[in-house]
Amino acid sequence: MTTRLGSFAQVGAPVGLILANLAFLLMSASTQPDEFMQWGWRVPFLVSVVLIGLALFVQLRLEDTVEFLKVQKTRAPWICVSLAVGQMLVAMMYGPQAAFVAEMFSTEVRYSGASLGYQLGAILGGGFAPIIATALLAEYQDTVGISIYMAIACAITLWSTWLLGETAGARAATSTAA
Repeated sequence: MTTRLGSFAQVGAPVGLILANLAFLLMSASTQPDEFMQWGWRVPFLVSVVLIGLALFVQLRLEDTVEFLKVQKTRAPWICVSLAVGQMLVAMMYGPQAAFVAEMFSTEVRYSGASLGYQLGAILGGGFAPIIATALLAEYQDTVGISIYMAIACAITLWSTWLLGETAGARAATSTAA
């Protein structure tokens, strides 16, 4: 039973997306088009305040395990610094990423090309990473193998990005749409 409970965290986003779409569907079906555009679209956002309250209620009543509290006391400063640096690096990556990826394709296929590239990257890079990491941990009984794997993945990413070069404006003029 406990193994099934772990899946709830993973289904939260998809269930939330379905509920959000149902809320907007309900509002658009129960209001006139001009009413929906004026105020109806705001109602699902206002109702979501109830979900925020529920999440806060649950979070404040959860108890941490003794093991987690011990780790938290000894490693808290390093964890905070690591998270702060990590968030800065992620922001520096995601800021230009959308434009960089979109500029690799001509305007006719830009959206499809960027989407396909992103989805394939998520499947191949993100889908196999946990399997590879688990295999490395099982083989070497240490996380050093996983660290080396991640360093190699980062090196491949940096090399690939360097090979792409600057693309700003290079293909924007090739559009044949009238």
